[in-house]
Amino acid sequence: MRNIFNTLDKRDKIIFFVEIWLILTIAFVWALLVCNNIHPTQVYDSECYWYTHFGYYCPGCGGTRAFEYMLYGHFLKSFFYHPFVMYTISVIFLSFVSYITYFISRGNIMFFKIGIKHLILADFVIIFFFLIRNFLVLYFGVYIY
Repeated sequence: MRNIFNTLDKRDKIIFFVEIWLILTIAFVWALLVCNNIHPTQVYDSECYWYTHFGYYCPGCGGTRAFEYMLYGHFLKSFFYHPFVMYTISVIFLSFVSYITYFISRGNIMFFKIGIKHLILADFVIIFFFLIRNFLVLYFGVYIY
């Protein structure tokens, strides 16, 4: 295992350890919140400054609720509140499974690597969702939350 791990370049090693850290952190938060039936949006309910003062959604509006719904297993609700959360979790999960496959196959199979294209797509998801939500507010008066 050590020899296979050493075949990865420095960037891949860093990404792998960050993924492990993220997965452990999400597992800890899940155990803390879901097992104790704590809902962060009910405990800490602050209004978005942008939404309060201007009446439009900011690019991050809905992110906390999306993360909470994802933790509780409501993936479709999570996607509708903010698709960036589900996109990020999916990319991290695919990359982590790819690294595990790489180790199991003794360095022969690596089917997914996080690259700059995934960051650009994440930016596109945030901007597109921001524009769609505010378009609905501006032209149709539809507030989705």
